[in-house]
Amino acid sequence: MSKEKDIDFGLKGEKYVQPFIEKYLNVTICKTLDQYHSFDFERNATIDEMGYFIEVKTRNINYNQAKYYKNLFVSKTKIDFINNNPNNNYYFCFNLEDVILIYNYNRPLGTVMNGNISRGDSLKLLSLLPVKDMVIIHRK
Repeated sequence: MSKEKDIDFGLKGEKYVQPFIEKYLNVTICKTLDQYHSFDFERNATIDEMGYFIEVKTRNINYNQAKYYKNLFVSKTKIDFINNNPNNNYYFCFNLEDVILIYNYNRPLGTVMNGNISRGDSLKLLSLLPVKDMVIIHRK
């Protein structure tokens, strides 16, 4: 998949999952204003509550494949952002072919080096998130 198609694929996935995330978390979220922000959605902190940051990853796999792999990946730079801004709620949402999963971040399982060579990515550090700790928030 070309980089442009990959970006379009991801943006469509973000629009699709937003209402399911809002329903599950019982909050209203909006797209982050900076297109280069580490996370896709946010809800600003109030005096009484912490802020929310949500990253959406759309994947061409089904839930059984995700369970087989045991972990899904996010860029380590997202974990670095969390570590530098610890006083918020962080969620990773995975839009799979048959379900939408959400993971309330507490810590990554580990880090690996990987990259999608087919679309021209360079190698980068990725953090592992355990599928067993993810919640299905919607079945398609």
